[in-house]
Amino acid sequence: MMRDFLWRYGALPVCLLLVLCSRGLTAEENADAIETAFRKQTLPFLTQYCLRCHNAEERSSGVRVDHLKPELEDGHLKLWEGIRKQLHGKKMPPEGELQPTP
Repeated sequence: MMRDFLWRYGALPVCLLLVLCSRGLTAEENADAIETAFRKQTLPFLTQYCLRCHNAEERSSGVRVDHLKPELEDGHLKLWEGIRKQLHGKKMPPEGELQPTP
């Protein structure tokens, strides 16, 4: 069951969640840690590999990532899941574009 959960959501977000929860941080401290991780890891990744084609002007395949924030808003959960699937399936970034390391 845990293996299926990790496969579906990825090990990094699950590990981050477990670490944050186990440290006994307040909700505000958790939010600060998540925002810091987003600004240091996620935003640079999106900027390097996704924003050129998935922004307000381009919207390749109707997808935008320039509006994503560290808060996991309900309306964005499906988008995050789609991003994860595209990356894990090596469908995005497309062939011929700069590729992230595994």
